Amino acid sequence: MKQKSMSNSTTEQNIVELVSTIVKRPVDGESSAENMPEWDSLAQMKIIIELERAYEIEVEDEWIAKINSVSTIVSYLEDRIS
Repeated sequence: MKQKSMSNSTTEQNIVELVSTIVKRPVDGESSAENMPEWDSLAQMKIIIELERAYEIEVEDEWIAKINSVSTIVSYLEDRIS
């Protein structure tokens, strides 16, 4: 599922779906590890793995802990795939 070159809203929708599937609850653009107990360290690693698979990227080690919200993931991906 190659997902390069998408609009911001499409990217956000895809990330919302991805995160929601992993944490098993509805999420939105404001969702983050800070405001969702389900977004724990295991969920974080699953999110990273799915991002790498879906967008055919490798998330650098220093970013793994930093991209812990839907909005941060969207920004990160826009920088990486644009």
